[in-house]
Amino acid sequence: MDLADVIKLSESAAKNIFKEKDINKIIKKLLNNTEIVAITLGKEGCYIANKDEIIKCPAYKVECLDSTGAGDAFMGGLSYGILKNMKLKEIGMFANACGAYCCTKLGTRSSGKLDEIKNFIK
Repeated sequence: MDLADVIKLSESAAKNIFKEKDINKIIKKLLNNTEIVAITLGKEGCYIANKDEIIKCPAYKVECLDSTGAGDAFMGGLSYGILKNMKLKEIGMFANACGAYCCTKLGTRSSGKLDEIKNFIK
């Protein structure tokens, strides 16, 4: 039985929890109990994985005004991508775009609407 369908951790949290430095080993351990794993890497992007593949998705380069809410925006993008049955890499890149877009604005409610995120990706 899976613990959850999706597990998302930051890189530092994952390494602290598992007392392991190798992210790929951590992801493989997590995939024993879930369907999708996302590990955020801050300005380096994220890893997204399922039982078939582990993909490192690069970050969108932005001038960060405020990172407050970026993790929540990432989670919103991750959830949207999963619910829309996007391919794994598309999910990771869309979630990264949501988090990055949020950083370009001030305040916690800067996650952007769908059309804003799509325009940002272009």
